[in-house]
Amino acid sequence: MTGIADRRGTLIVRTYFSIVSMGRSGSTFLQRLLDSHPEICCLGEMISKHAPYGKLSGVPVKTYVENTLFGTQQGVLGFKMPWDHILDYPEVFGVFRDLGFRLIFLKRVNKLDQFISMKLAQQTGVWDSSATYPEQSVDASFEELYRFMVTSTHVDYFLEQMCKTFPCISVTYEDLVAGKGYTELQDFLGVAHHPLRPQTVRSRTLPRRKALKNYDQLVKRFAGTAFSAFFTAEEFLGG
Repeated sequence: MTGIADRRGTLIVRTYFSIVSMGRSGSTFLQRLLDSHPEICCLGEMISKHAPYGKLSGVPVKTYVENTLFGTQQGVLGFKMPWDHILDYPEVFGVFRDLGFRLIFLKRVNKLDQFISMKLAQQTGVWDSSATYPEQSVDASFEELYRFMVTSTHVDYFLEQMCKTFPCISVTYEDLVAGKGYTELQDFLGVAHHPLRPQTVRSRTLPRRKALKNYDQLVKRFAGTAFSAFFTAEEFLGG
């Protein structure tokens, strides 16, 4: 919990948190899920080159978070911080520490589903889980998919280790869409238990076998690798 004084000297009491994850891991699902709680304000990707912060010149991230992002708002306040924006603004972890942030590390266990989501978003331009993908199938080479699975696994590990140096809770997209972990999240953020309601749509409606055009070919190529189980795991459609 952080307390700062406004211009009149009135103490503003806040609990800060951030959702830290790779892209296409379900962060919009989690953001809007938390934002459905009456005590929580959870914003989107507020610190990026494409967000309002990226258009401000010379404003430190800490100043932006304290004085601009939330103004005089009090309560449990958070936003998303995806991996690609962390690369652009690595100083954000120093801000997290200075302001006493709690971090929610989110990962998508099934890297095949994460890859399909990324490819569909790139292909259709639908990124925020607010609409169904107008096109539902993509294809990929073995090399492209394998490289993505290896890289995303390493990034998840790095982010999780970074988050563990803060007050942190780890959650998975697969558990969240199954309705698991909601009580633990609310306990972690120090709010009363309240029904949390997803506010997103399922962007992908086809099963992975149909969403990936060369699925059968890739199943054969990945047989015997550490990633083969992704092809047969329980399916969670979504962004």
